[in-house]
Amino acid sequence: MDGWSIGELVHALGIMATFRSLAGVVFGCGILPEVDISPSLATDDALGTRTIPQNNEATLDPSMTHETVKIVGALLDSQRGAFSDEGGHDQQLVFYNAAEGEDSHKEERGDEAETKEAESSDLGRYLGDHRIKYSDFDVRAKHYSVFRVQDYSWKEHGYSLISRFYEDLAPLLDDEFDHIYSLTYHTILDHTNVDTAPFRESIWYYVHRINGILHEDYDYRNVNTFLNRNLKAYVKKVCFTPAEITLSEFLNIGIELKPEEKVHVALLAACAAKQAMLLYGLHAIMEFMT
Repeated sequence: MDGWSIGELVHALGIMATFRSLAGVVFGCGILPEVDISPSLATDDALGTRTIPQNNEATLDPSMTHETVKIVGALLDSQRGAFSDEGGHDQQLVFYNAAEGEDSHKEERGDEAETKEAESSDLGRYLGDHRIKYSDFDVRAKHYSVFRVQDYSWKEHGYSLISRFYEDLAPLLDDEFDHIYSLTYHTILDHTNVDTAPFRESIWYYVHRINGILHEDYDYRNVNTFLNRNLKAYVKKVCFTPAEITLSEFLNIGIELKPEEKVHVALLAACAAKQAMLLYGLHAIMEFMT
């Protein structure tokens, strides 16, 4: 079999990134997968399935309203320059700490128990020993390093590389990123005339952060200001393990939002993850070419 051309590899990368992104959006909205599973699996809460609450109502976390007030207040304050950096700070250290307080969604169980459960399920026969496991990005790891956007960015490098092979595809991807990143109706719940940019940006840069991507010009203190633990856990699942998201987690993502606002959160997380995947892949291709 002949090897792939660079253009074919770029095309494949785009397909994989898009497929992964769409999975994050679909599962991120708590939608059931269309697989052949027994009725018992579809209703067994012990397996973490997406059981719909009675009357389609979620059991709200009492802290959600409080968190909403905090976030709306912070968004309003941001318009008055609440995050102006007068004293300066160690950006590298702030980047390390941007994931503080997040909940790890990995279960506390051994590999043996996990393998036994997978083999006993209806899907176990398809998994075998080829299961993919997620591990948090370690910003202090010795065998890999932080990806710095000033060295390779989408606008300056990734767009150009894709354009060399598919000149019509690059602007479509660029429009997708810009539209989802910038989309706003200047509202949160019933609050109007709100500058939602700090909240949207915190989701985008948090996703890049947990993928090990550093933006030197972003203040990562905003991540822990606008994203609470539950919201971080939800965003992380959208990016890495979307099939584990339950309907309850979509209905209770950590703050009180309208359904369309929750969908936008899922879109932001999935799209930022898509761009991160493209950055890593296109950077590797560029290094091979040079």
